[in-house]
Amino acid sequence: MLNMTREERQVTVFFLLAVLFGSAISYVSKMNSGLRILPSAYLKELQIDLNKADRKALESLPGIGKKLAEKIIDYRRQNLKFRHSYELKRIKGITPARYDSLKDLVTVQE
Repeated sequence: MLNMTREERQVTVFFLLAVLFGSAISYVSKMNSGLRILPSAYLKELQIDLNKADRKALESLPGIGKKLAEKIIDYRRQNLKFRHSYELKRIKGITPARYDSLKDLVTVQE
C-alpha cells in the first residue's frame, strides 16, 4: 500500500475488515427481522381468526397440535364464538406462556 509502514497497513486492513464485517451483520439482521418490520395493518391480515380457522390453520400456530386445535374448535362450538383471544387461556393445555406466544398471531373478528 502506498508509502505505509507495516503497522499502518495492518491497522488499515483491520479497519476495513471491521467495517465490512459490521456491514454484513447489519445487512443480515435487517433481512432476518421478518415480520417485525411490517406495518401493523399487514400483521392483522396475517393473523388467524379464532372464529373462522379450521383445524389445519390452527395447527400452523406454534405449539398447537391436532388435539389442541380440536379443543379450540370445541370451545368455539360450545360458546358460539370467541369474543377475545385471551379466552384461549380457558382451554386446557393453553398455558400462560403458550398464550403469550400465540396472542400476536391470532385475532377475533366479529
